[in-house]
Parts: sequence; C-alpha cells; structure tokens
Amino acid sequence: MHPLLEITEPAHLDRLARLRSFVEAACEQTGVDPTTCFALQLAVDEVCTNIIVHGYAHREPGLIHLSFQHDQGQVKITIIDHGCPFDPQQAPHPDLAASWEERKIGGLGIYLVQTIMDEIRYQANTEQGNRLVLIKTLPSGL
Repeated sequence: MHPLLEITEPAHLDRLARLRSFVEAACEQTGVDPTTCFALQLAVDEVCTNIIVHGYAHREPGLIHLSFQHDQGQVKITIIDHGCPFDPQQAPHPDLAASWEERKIGGLGIYLVQTIMDEIRYQANTEQGNRLVLIKTLPSGL
C-alpha cells in the first residue's frame, strides 16, 4: 500500500495546472502507468474546472482538496469542495448522435469523466463538503 498523498488549492482556474501536476507526480511516485495517469489528470481537470466555474459560481471561491491513494490494483482520487452540491451521476448524457448545430452546449466533460473512470461515488455534506471519489482500476501487474 502506498501512502495517501494530498494537496489543497484555492478554487481558481490558474491552479488547475498545480492539481494536474500533483496527479502526475503522485502517479510517478506510486508507479502508475502513463496512460492511466493521463486519464486521471483529465478527469481531475474536468471535475475541478466544473467545481471552479459552476460549484463556486456567484460565491466566494473556496478550496479544493485532492487526495490520491494507490492500493490493491486501483487508484482512488477524492475531491472535496464546499461549492454548490452537484452529483455528476445525475447529469443527463449528451446526445452524441445530434449534429453540432443541434447539440446542447455543455455536459461533455462529465460524460468524459464517467467514461474513463471505472467508478464514481458522490456524497454531499453541508459541513464536510462535497466529496467526489474517482476510482480507476489499474492494468494487471501495476
């Protein structure tokens, strides 16, 4: 079992690069393969962008806390914020068959996260914050 790695950053778009770099460094430290690492970075980037743009919209930006745990053939990334609650599993799937002109703007980022992650868990708590857990199973032997 690898140690729990953590970072907390202000919820600002200019901090996304630090969160992606944290995931990359955590992957390198724990031996996660580059393909899986890229998927994890992409998922974290999409989720944190939504937290910053939508979760903290019309309110004072708070913090985003990220933890990274590599254990028993999987990586678990937990993201905690105190923005508006939003369960990504309740988001409607985009109409991928619609033409570009007919397609509704938005929703592709959450769909992408749902597609590349193996499991997503969400819990809203007024005091402890919104907790989103992204789980990715690692290829055999990692």
